[in-house]
Amino acid sequence: MQIVDRVILVVDSRPDAVVGLRDRIPPERALLRRAQPWAVEAELATIHPFPFAIAGVTRDGVPALPTRLLELLCSRPVPVAWWGKIPDGLPCHAERVSRWGELRDAVVSLLVSAPGDVRLADHRGLQHGGQRLRSPELEGLVAGYPRAFALDSKVVQRVKSAIARHRLPLRVCRAEAGLVGLEVAKA
Repeated sequence: MQIVDRVILVVDSRPDAVVGLRDRIPPERALLRRAQPWAVEAELATIHPFPFAIAGVTRDGVPALPTRLLELLCSRPVPVAWWGKIPDGLPCHAERVSRWGELRDAVVSLLVSAPGDVRLADHRGLQHGGQRLRSPELEGLVAGYPRAFALDSKVVQRVKSAIARHRLPLRVCRAEAGLVGLEVAKA
């Protein structure tokens, strides 16, 4: 069965992180799914179209993450917060934190970002004014604002189309090293 709500995938060998995050993240904002490092591939298959965010913890040795996850993170706007040593292959937008509270705060902050008054709707999608729209890629960019991500050109085009179609006060911008982010359009 595939999950179609907003999902934060918590990669941790123990349940501590997901239990701690459940206290701060209401289920209507995001579902939390825990995957032990060796079970990430199987968990990814249950999340449609892709995880909203990744929260990871390195405990006893740095986990080797599956190629499918690394490719996804290098082509889609999926915010990553990681406590401890960052595994090889994570994209440059992965945020390394050094304490549990920083991991928790990094994940919670994704759910309240609202550039140009475009904000996350409950369960999935975005809200602006009286309209609700669905664009997983734009959702990731809004949540990660003002971060920039490595995105493939098809994703950038879909984001630009969604912004234009819904007349959102946002603009796609290029950052250093070819990364792509959002900026609030000036009136």
